[in-house]
Amino acid sequence: MTIAEIFMGWPAIISSLFFAAAGIIRRRPAYLVLAAVLLLGITLYLAGTPRFRFTGILLPISFPAAAVVVHRRKIWLAIILVSPTFIFFGWLAAIELYQ
Repeated sequence: MTIAEIFMGWPAIISSLFFAAAGIIRRRPAYLVLAAVLLLGITLYLAGTPRFRFTGILLPISFPAAAVVVHRRKIWLAIILVSPTFIFFGWLAAIELYQ
């Protein structure tokens, strides 16, 4: 595996979702910021495609917003902000698995 595959492929997506869940569960905003950084490569790649243009831009913005919300102890709002990312990448994984 090359460095590009690690930071722009499924390892980055899975670790980003893991850090996002850990950040909300443990109430650590730094984990959500780390998740946003890990997700940046794949979302910028997706932003270059016409179908996912806006999705690729909006997904990494939701993680720092969730970090601010976790810092203010509004966990339910952080879950709402992060859940579209989990749904999107779950959908993308299902598409690739059943292709």
